Amino acid sequence: MRYALWDATGWHRDYSPAAWRNRATEEQKRKGWEMAVRIEKIIVTVLHEAHGRQVEETMNTLSEGPEEFYRTSY
Repeated sequence: MRYALWDATGWHRDYSPAAWRNRATEEQKRKGWEMAVRIEKIIVTVLHEAHGRQVEETMNTLSEGPEEFYRTSY
């Protein structure tokens, strides 16, 4: 997911951390870190939401009793 977001931003065209590490300007380094932080925030938000939904589904299934727990809906 991280790489998909990095590609979606198009940032890699102007800034490649591996290629620019030794010769990047301070502005390029700052922008690179800002983009990395934004991407990580998106990932954390998505994972937090997915976890919340998974917990809710599990609690709903468990509250329905053991009969519903062992029934699969695949």
